[in-house]
Amino acid sequence: MAGDLYSIGLSGVLASSAQIVTTGQNTANVNTEGYNRQSTNLSTLQNGGVQVGSTKRVVDEFVNTQMRADTSNFNYFESYYQQGTIADEIFSDKATSLNTYLNNTFDSLQSVNSDPTDIGTRKIAHTDLKNLVSHFNELASFSQDQTNLVNEQLTSNVDIINEYASQIADLNGKVLVQETVGGSKANELRDSQEEIARQISEYLDVKISYDDNDLMELQLGNGQPLVLQNSVNKLSLSPSEYDSTTYDLVLDFEEYELGIDTTDLGGSIGGLMDYRANFLEELDRNLGQQAIVISDSVNQQNRLGLDVNGNYGKSLFDLAEIKVSQSQKNSSLIHQVDVRVEEGKASEISTDTYEIIMTSSTSFELRSYDVDGSSTAPAQFYDMNQVERTPDGYFSIPGIGLEFNLQADEKIGFRPGDTFQFSPTSLAAANITLISTSGDDLAMNAPIQVGNSSDNLSDAKISISSVSNTDAGFSAFDPEGGLYQFAPQAIRFTSEDSFDVLDQDGLILAKVAGAETYVDLLAQAGLDESGYDVSLSSRPAAGDTFTISFNESGRHDNYNGRALADLQNKSLVAGSQSFADAYTSTVARIGNLTNTAKTNMESSEVMMEQSIARRDEVSAVSLDEEAVNLIRYQNSYAASSQVISAAEKSFQTLLNSLR
Repeated sequence: MAGDLYSIGLSGVLASSAQIVTTGQNTANVNTEGYNRQSTNLSTLQNGGVQVGSTKRVVDEFVNTQMRADTSNFNYFESYYQQGTIADEIFSDKATSLNTYLNNTFDSLQSVNSDPTDIGTRKIAHTDLKNLVSHFNELASFSQDQTNLVNEQLTSNVDIINEYASQIADLNGKVLVQETVGGSKANELRDSQEEIARQISEYLDVKISYDDNDLMELQLGNGQPLVLQNSVNKLSLSPSEYDSTTYDLVLDFEEYELGIDTTDLGGSIGGLMDYRANFLEELDRNLGQQAIVISDSVNQQNRLGLDVNGNYGKSLFDLAEIKVSQSQKNSSLIHQVDVRVEEGKASEISTDTYEIIMTSSTSFELRSYDVDGSSTAPAQFYDMNQVERTPDGYFSIPGIGLEFNLQADEKIGFRPGDTFQFSPTSLAAANITLISTSGDDLAMNAPIQVGNSSDNLSDAKISISSVSNTDAGFSAFDPEGGLYQFAPQAIRFTSEDSFDVLDQDGLILAKVAGAETYVDLLAQAGLDESGYDVSLSSRPAAGDTFTISFNESGRHDNYNGRALADLQNKSLVAGSQSFADAYTSTVARIGNLTNTAKTNMESSEVMMEQSIARRDEVSAVSLDEEAVNLIRYQNSYAASSQVISAAEKSFQTLLNSLR
């Protein structure tokens, strides 16, 4: 009996000692990051006494999983917001607002209109044009600089993740050795693994599972393996197939690389990639769209007037060539696809990405996508043998404001599946330039002048209603300056509603009878391809004659200057917004995205802190609780020691009785 009592007491002492050790370990690691408190299990022995079981970590995998997910979510919005707030501060500042430069430019044009002969105001207007272009370049450079900064941060973050993943794989080996060879639970090693996994979740959303040996496996949020036992599939950044300045996330399986879907990556990497793809790319394209529309509309209008020297106006701005990338899997890498903005059609330009996929040697499919990669329109199919080409070989596609010229490798020709991709507005703001050299290039004057015969019987006055084309190949304008001999140069009314259109020599070019209005008389006569048109202010009388001639005198009538200045008020950007409204919308979107990211960051931080608090309730060390446990275990240790003492006294009493 004494022997049994001794064994019981001894087991109690050992059990209490084990629990005191566990309590001491918990207390010592109260401030250790990622430490999970431990608990030593005890069980009753069938023949009396207590058996010390294993010492396990007190964890709730569901709580830990939720904590990692919330950590990932918070870091996603934090990284997005931190980057977005920089853009928001710059673009919302009135001092750096593009609208300030736009207003200065068009105010200067209005000043030139007041006196087109004033060289000083022309010089100021030219300076403002130069400043406008420079500011476009500066705003675009911000987007490019931010993209480069994001790429650097992504590279750094990927290196950190790979290092963490290697640490988890290394710890798997140590866990296996300790638990199989050493025969003891590797609680501290597993704590380290979970803490590293939590740190990885700051960069990417990850999931944890355990293999048959209870070793940690780490997968990305989409299920692709990052750590398997002691092997690591490293992450890397690889240049995009169609844009070498954009890096895609890939997983290296040594024998091959697998691209990772960046949707819902989570963590700071997901935030940075979405910020780059959705925020910066859209910003660059919006600025590019505005730059293209301003360049095209101003160039078009300026070419419809005469400059200070009486010459036809020329383009003031220039845009870089639209970069077209092709798949490395194409049948030949010397196929050439050229794309340009169709003159006068910039209002149709969108911020979409376009993809040309050849369906035969002479036909192709055209697809369009927004910055998120979502399709924006049904695919369209075209046969190059059935398109109308310009003299330099380009053909247009209605509704998108672009012209194309596809030249195949002569030895191979296009093959089905050959793919080309381009974004017409990408980098357009960065590459817009001012090719005008002085304010003299501003074509403020009309190329024609009109007059009323002094013999007219009515008070009707003729005026220019439009100038639409001064190209000598497609209008009545002579390339050297003047009107062709057979151009409409006079209108003679034979009655109040009938008139003849005459050429330079007085020959009748067209007759009109029963005119109901006196607007666009040349169009009524079927001569709308002349490149200009005229209207009357009121009803004429029979015999009234009105003249049209080239503005050889260079009379400064500011007709075209008013049209240039009026571009500011037209809905030209995407056919629905003025220049100022388009930029205001861009700034508003930047602010909206940034504020949304801030709101989401703040709410996700609350959720993360709640998850951490739940984890701490389950797994963190409570000094108060450990102090109570320590007293309890000390008392049980002392009590078990008393049991041993009692057993010894009983045994000694038994021996004494036998003597």
